[in-house]
Amino acid sequence: MKCIKAVVASVILLSFSNLTFATSTNVKECSTRTSGQYDYGNATGQEGSACHKSNYWQRLGAKSNKEKVNKAQEKDLTTNDGVSWKTSSDGVTWSEYGTSAEFTSGGLVQFQFNMTRATTGNHKYDQLKSWVDWDQNGTWEEDETIIAQKWWKNEDSEGNIATSGDTNWDLTKWGDLGTEGSTKSNNNVWMSTWNNGNGRWKDEIHNSSVTKATFFSEVQTIPVLDILSDIWLRARVVCENSLETLSDGMNLIATGYQNQGEVEDYKLTIAQKISPVTVPEPSTLFIFAMGFLTLFTRKKAKIS
Repeated sequence: MKCIKAVVASVILLSFSNLTFATSTNVKECSTRTSGQYDYGNATGQEGSACHKSNYWQRLGAKSNKEKVNKAQEKDLTTNDGVSWKTSSDGVTWSEYGTSAEFTSGGLVQFQFNMTRATTGNHKYDQLKSWVDWDQNGTWEEDETIIAQKWWKNEDSEGNIATSGDTNWDLTKWGDLGTEGSTKSNNNVWMSTWNNGNGRWKDEIHNSSVTKATFFSEVQTIPVLDILSDIWLRARVVCENSLETLSDGMNLIATGYQNQGEVEDYKLTIAQKISPVTVPEPSTLFIFAMGFLTLFTRKKAKIS
């Protein structure tokens, strides 16, 4: 009996441990951020908010705005400049990239994402990710991801590997790259500079000198919608360092706090074009019935 009790206790303890592990997370809610300037998402009617503290190292588009916690929804959406799109109703004729192209239920769309980053920062890559709430349920889910792009520090805007002399860029981080004290001025190797503020050497791994990049989603099919209402797109950029401490498994999700980067939300208006269903008139039905009767009579005569 003691053995049985011990086994039961072990199972309960194991189950509790698994439950605790399964529910633990590194993701922080924006509601836990109570002071300072932050960049917030602006989507209304969506579950969960997104916020970023500093956009110095990476951002969407060329510029970004930041707002206080209690003004998270007041930002004018027209100031967003990181995402544009082109649309088509037949896959042959496409609009130009912009933010005014019409979305047609059942049509096609491709999204364009512009990023800007600094040449400094102790991380390996910048992460771009975007979601569209196609099913209009008020949440951005992982299966609604339209792009997940890593912009590595040693790449230019076209994905080509930047080099320093004849040696390809090394992507390792703090303390395990190069010789302490070595300096370069071409913005693509480790640098050691004296930080007078705290009296120690400050190491930085620099990006390639290219600070702008453009990425494209796959062509998306716009769902045929029963109810026409605005659909929200959310795009976020963040650095690898921030993901290490504020995500689960380095996976950037649509909501929650990140200490670097930027978030932008876009309201997509869907216009549905429905071909009218033609209901046959009584005379048309009569002619169709007579034709069918004649065909049936001829087949019967041949059989006889």
